[in-house]
Amino acid sequence: MRALDQGKNPTGRMCFITLLMFFIVHLCYLSGYLATRMLEHTLSSILPTLFAPKNYWRNSQTPLTSANISNRERSSALRTDRTGGPAEAHLPEHNKQATAVRQQVTAGYPDGNLFNYITAPKANSFRNEADTYALRVLNFSQAANTLRNVSNAVHNYSWIKGAYQSYPITVSQQDLDAAEDYRLVLYKNRPTFAGYIDFSHNPGPVYLSQIDYGYVLFPVGERIRPQLTASPQVFLSTLLTGEGFRLDLVEHFLQHYQNLKISRSNMLLSVNVNHRVSSSQLLELVRTVHKYSDYYDVFVGNWSSEALTFHQAHKLLAATRANDWIVTADSDEFHEVPHGNYPQFLRECDHQRVNFVRGIFYDRVSRTGSLAKLLPGKPLGAQFPMACQLFRGLPTGTPKKILAYKANLRINRGHHRLALCFFFVFRGYSFVSPFASCSSDTQLVLKPHARILPVHHFKWMAGIEDAYRYKAARYNVSLGLDKQIAKSYSEVLSHLSANNFRLDLQNTGFRCRPSLFKLAGHTTGSKVI
Repeated sequence: MRALDQGKNPTGRMCFITLLMFFIVHLCYLSGYLATRMLEHTLSSILPTLFAPKNYWRNSQTPLTSANISNRERSSALRTDRTGGPAEAHLPEHNKQATAVRQQVTAGYPDGNLFNYITAPKANSFRNEADTYALRVLNFSQAANTLRNVSNAVHNYSWIKGAYQSYPITVSQQDLDAAEDYRLVLYKNRPTFAGYIDFSHNPGPVYLSQIDYGYVLFPVGERIRPQLTASPQVFLSTLLTGEGFRLDLVEHFLQHYQNLKISRSNMLLSVNVNHRVSSSQLLELVRTVHKYSDYYDVFVGNWSSEALTFHQAHKLLAATRANDWIVTADSDEFHEVPHGNYPQFLRECDHQRVNFVRGIFYDRVSRTGSLAKLLPGKPLGAQFPMACQLFRGLPTGTPKKILAYKANLRINRGHHRLALCFFFVFRGYSFVSPFASCSSDTQLVLKPHARILPVHHFKWMAGIEDAYRYKAARYNVSLGLDKQIAKSYSEVLSHLSANNFRLDLQNTGFRCRPSLFKLAGHTTGSKVI
């Protein structure tokens, strides 16, 4: 007992030391484990930044800022993808060819002043019908608007010699270089939906000098009404023409988007006027427009996708706010959207933080493939019941389409892809775009709707062959970008000619099937089958 009391028991001492060492070892192990996890977390944040390629579009929600673009990457992109390099600054004042075209538009009018003829005492004093094409529209809808109350500026247009005009601005080489750098870095790190973004390089001054930017008239009031609500609005933006078969489509088109619940006050319509449209066609077009819309303006000049892009940019900047939605459709394009209700569908997109909606063409053709004439009084879908994907067998252009987008974005010429800031800087259009700058500080957040929606394309009818001949000839004399377009039109004409001006529906590549889509009152979830 005395030995035990004096702590001289070797067995008890060994047990105590063993337990103490066990505790120390486990404490060291736990400390090491925690330190290792912290180190791994730190390295996982640092190493990708140092060594891994960056993805500026990660999760479709990561903004692109100067903080995540390095000079090294910018230089690397320039070395690997300098596609032609930035072109010279665009100098619109040297646009002699476009100026000559504009002068032809007002040939025969004193001082080029179209408005001097609004109150002309004798309608038969005009030399021919081509001389009256713009004046009849004005006479019909703007008799009260005389030179006494015309504003000097509307929607970034200036009043010049009897009509409103606007021209692209001159862009400095420094701004062109910054836009090109930004384009290349984005292209290098493009997201999975990049097919719906226009990454094309600077078209250059030679191409742009051919564009006729025309005149613009504002026959129904001068300004778009101010919005009275803070909630996002849904606008339809389109260009209408009285040329060929498109005049017969106009009422079907406007009625369709009315059925999709776009209000008449939010239909932003432009009317294209040129010498190929008779005065009677123009009057019919304007009367139809008045039935469905409170606003339209008139573009006087030779249509081109470039001129349309420039013109629409003015209108959209004046009419919309950043949180609004813009629906864009050509007059032969009929969107199929969930619920058959655009405002409801786009509210859902807002809740999902979606900011653009993609589409794909389904070409609607007659049951036999013939280029049938559109008959009045018969449902459009019943006359062209087949839904085909002609792009799979014919060079009909890209089938992609941007259906709708938030008003802080824009789309390119042709309306097939999103157009980002560099698209507008290259062309000198940035002053009428929503983009404040185009540099490494430009933020970019893009998120498409998950579904790619059908766009029913009603153009394969009587009159399309004449339109294709005109466009093939017109694009064939242009330079650069549009040569391939002219070739595509010619190839489609060759196919039609070889098949007695029918589309060969036996061609399995076209994937033609009957469509269940109804243009009016269609139900949620209707599909092309």
